[in-house]
Amino acid sequence: ARAAAGVVLITTKAGRAGPTRFTYRSSVSFNDLNRTYPLQRSWSQGRFGAQPDTSLGGACDVITSATCVRSWGVRIPAGTPVYDHADDIYHVGQTFENGFTVSGGNDRTTFYLSGDYSSQEGVFLGPNNRYGRSAVRVKGTHRVMDNLEIGANVSFTDARGRFIQRGNNTNGVQLGNLRTPPEY
Repeated sequence: ARAAAGVVLITTKAGRAGPTRFTYRSSVSFNDLNRTYPLQRSWSQGRFGAQPDTSLGGACDVITSATCVRSWGVRIPAGTPVYDHADDIYHVGQTFENGFTVSGGNDRTTFYLSGDYSSQEGVFLGPNNRYGRSAVRVKGTHRVMDNLEIGANVSFTDARGRFIQRGNNTNGVQLGNLRTPPEY
């Protein structure tokens, strides 16, 4: 970008006169959780089948509520298998990116062509944690006369995603994961 007399002019990549140039780039990256919450492995869910009512205005808003007093349940007996739910829903995510450009031209005509593809799989297991993006761009110019140049710049992008949850979601997959008793 250049600034002149208070104007910001944004320029994009373009072809230049000279031999045709080809470039290709590719990258891969991996995403992983650096920390998960430790699993509570001592207590079972509820006591005597009583589920705590943690809704706003529910039984747990009253300090002496018998339901909330019993919400932890009994101690899990030794030898009972427990499950680490973080291992059940997370894995190492990855991103693959590939792109190419072709550019060139002569003293009157220039061209620039680019294409990119990006594929991302997040850290949640399952089919609803993916994002893909494809983009193609073509730019060309031709000097018809010394004082007349015509050009075109066309781009197309196709982005598709499947997501577990969107935005700031406090009742999503992770909260359910943390609230699930270890013996389930």
